[in-house]
Amino acid sequence: MTREGMNPWNAEVHLKACDTRTLLFYRDQALKFKGQYDILDNHSECVVTHEQIKAELATRPHIPNKNEAKALRRIMAQTHLSEEQVRATPKYQAELAEAAVAGTKPAQQAA
Repeated sequence: MTREGMNPWNAEVHLKACDTRTLLFYRDQALKFKGQYDILDNHSECVVTHEQIKAELATRPHIPNKNEAKALRRIMAQTHLSEEQVRATPKYQAELAEAAVAGTKPAQQAA
């Protein structure tokens, strides 16, 4: 359904151009709507799947939730380690994982 002379829509190119917050929104919408999300919401060819979104998010750096970011800042202040060093230490990995789970909504914990 492309118009003559126009380039067809490419999901991978679009997802690469999106910021991470937008991708997280698309991911949440795709989970609500049976694994795919129509970006323009007009039943067009602008549909992305949950797998495409997950693949693009895997190439991006991790974004901590509020509780995880708070725990990360606290650990970094106490230990004077960098974020990479904190995330590489098993003791702190467990603490950050607990903080991340505590910061999720109940519906997200069950999924």
